[in-house]
Amino acid sequence: MNNTKRHAVIGSTLLKISLLLACLAAPAASAQSATFPRQLGDGLVAFCEAQWSGREELETRLFTACVREQQQALDRLESVHRQYSRQSFYQQVALPFCRFEQGRDVAVNLVQVSFCLENELAGYREIQQLRSRYGSGRIDTLTSSALSRSGSWAAAASLIKRETGLKTIRRGESS
Repeated sequence: MNNTKRHAVIGSTLLKISLLLACLAAPAASAQSATFPRQLGDGLVAFCEAQWSGREELETRLFTACVREQQQALDRLESVHRQYSRQSFYQQVALPFCRFEQGRDVAVNLVQVSFCLENELAGYREIQQLRSRYGSGRIDTLTSSALSRSGSWAAAASLIKRETGLKTIRRGESS
């Protein structure tokens, strides 16, 4: 890849990052969640460069694939954030948990962050299914305890099901 193409890829990525930062900054509920998007944007190119810089020069084919994969993850993160940013389960548990899981490095793997948030959303949905099937009072008490131990919706759902034997209904199953 020549430098012109590489700069175009980087420019496109930086534009998406600036749009994400504008989107994420508006509903920020806490200082912690407000710094999370800045770290995502600041580290995208640095992450790929760190992953694929060879002995003397950047392995451009692998760098380009990395940037493309990170851009796709950034698109998924934008979509998730637009959908859930104003909901407390997202701002108070899911986003801080995934932020903590990534550490404080500037170079953040957006694919891993996206995967983490998707797991958190799935865990939250499982708990909502448990609430509708077994009653909110019982499940809310279990959820509170599990969240305080794990800090994660996905882990909380798993703990509740493992420790109580409760099950969620899968698609196609009857209750």
